[in-house]
Amino acid sequence: EFSPLLHTWSLAVEEQFYMVFPLLLLILRRWQAWRLKVILGILAALSLAVSAWLAEAGSSTGFYMLWPRAWELLLGSLLALGAVPRAGGAMLRSLLQALGLMLIIVPVFFYTRATPFPGFAALPPCLGAALLIHAGDGTSTWPARLLANRLMAGIGLISYSLYLWHWPLIVFQAYAAGSEPGALGTVGVVAMAFALSYLTWKFVEQPFRRPGLLSRGAAFRIAGGGVVACAAVGLSVALAKGVPDRLPDHVRAIYDQGRVSTRFSEPSCFIFEEEGVTANDIREGKICSLGGGGNLPVSFVLWGDSHAAALAPGVDKAAKATNRRGLFVGHGSCPPLIGYQRSARARHTACKLTTAAVIDLVAARQIPMVIMTSRWPRYVNGTNYGNEGAFFDPRYPVGIDDKSDQVAERLEATLAAITAAGAKAVIMSDVPEIGYDVPYALARAAWQQRIIDIEPSRGAVEDRQAPSLRVLENAAKAHGAQLVVPLGELCDASSCKVTKNGTLLYTDEDHLSVAGANLLSGLFAAIFERENAREKAALGPAAAIPF
Repeated sequence: EFSPLLHTWSLAVEEQFYMVFPLLLLILRRWQAWRLKVILGILAALSLAVSAWLAEAGSSTGFYMLWPRAWELLLGSLLALGAVPRAGGAMLRSLLQALGLMLIIVPVFFYTRATPFPGFAALPPCLGAALLIHAGDGTSTWPARLLANRLMAGIGLISYSLYLWHWPLIVFQAYAAGSEPGALGTVGVVAMAFALSYLTWKFVEQPFRRPGLLSRGAAFRIAGGGVVACAAVGLSVALAKGVPDRLPDHVRAIYDQGRVSTRFSEPSCFIFEEEGVTANDIREGKICSLGGGGNLPVSFVLWGDSHAAALAPGVDKAAKATNRRGLFVGHGSCPPLIGYQRSARARHTACKLTTAAVIDLVAARQIPMVIMTSRWPRYVNGTNYGNEGAFFDPRYPVGIDDKSDQVAERLEATLAAITAAGAKAVIMSDVPEIGYDVPYALARAAWQQRIIDIEPSRGAVEDRQAPSLRVLENAAKAHGAQLVVPLGELCDASSCKVTKNGTLLYTDEDHLSVAGANLLSGLFAAIFERENAREKAALGPAAAIPF
């Protein structure tokens, strides 16, 4: 969201292709034409398969790297080599080009941020472009005449400059406004992009295309010098880790609070996508400990998603204070629900393995208590908290895609399995979601010497959590589990806090900081104290007799 040069990834892919493809043709130059077409077709199919696999896995590699995107460029290569017979007749060419236009336009309205891309989702627009090119023959078809009118042709002339200008303008506009552009802001960005693109085309692109402006040697020297200069600047910024000294000390102190991580979020303790502890590690108890030393018996497991990892320092503090020892199992985007899988993507399939392993661990080790927590509203409501993040706007519609029945069913099964394993379940409902990226929002306000209020109202938080709280309450009542609601520790009657005594309680828009987690340690200390008292009472008078 804040990288004004992010869009240049496509230039990198394109230039890499132009470096590799001629070498490939040179290697295959003695092959018969049909064999060359077959080889390129196979390479395109393999590239598409890799792209689809990475898209389903949710990996950014599939979006930014050459090999998963090569098939899109190879489509044009196959057309240029005549791999597809030319279409005959104006009517057929018109139909093919009309289909091509439709394949390009329809995804604009139906694809969302949730659409796995590129993968197979990139096929319609790429095939659409291929059809427009393949069925083109001057202006003999109505789609060709439509695209050849002066307006379309003018946009085509400045399209490269428009490509270069559009994203930096979007980024800087959003950064300056502190929010995503509205209708008026969008119109302004588009108008400025077109104006700058025309000027760049006229006074930069056109002069450089005229013969005699620069000799070939001079052009290469200027280009080479520019590349070296850009690389030097980029390397300097990278080595300086973003040049944090550009910020005043008090601003850095605020922002850096959001960059502090604990061991519970590291791969040695936490599972994120395919990195971290394994299901076998969980079954064998080779996972991170909470509370007291190894001489104490394991008396509880803290289990959940990244919100459990954020809470873990507070539970750790409570366990140490009450001489209890526990184990921690955390898995990103994986709530403590048997059989749950957020999506069909490969990175989410491991969630089922984790949940099964936790139940096996509890049963095998006879662990008496399981503490469960996660970002329940996201799983039950089926949505994030509006446009949460750097450009959060509380007026933005949050929406809901009700998943309460599915979550309730999974939670009932999980609690039944915990009970069958001989353990007691403690469920903590979620902490307030702030929406704003707390460190960023407060640091930016401090830098600009502004006072901002980013605390959500308690009413808004309760409304957001109401559906998930109903699910948790019903399941806890049905299975005799204890339900812990942390709003009292993080909210007053009117709002939910993001700082205390100048210390941030969140590391982003919804994860507690260590300070925030420690505010909840008292809730768990009380639970552990009751368990200590119960265990002591179970031993009877003999527990007081010294040996």
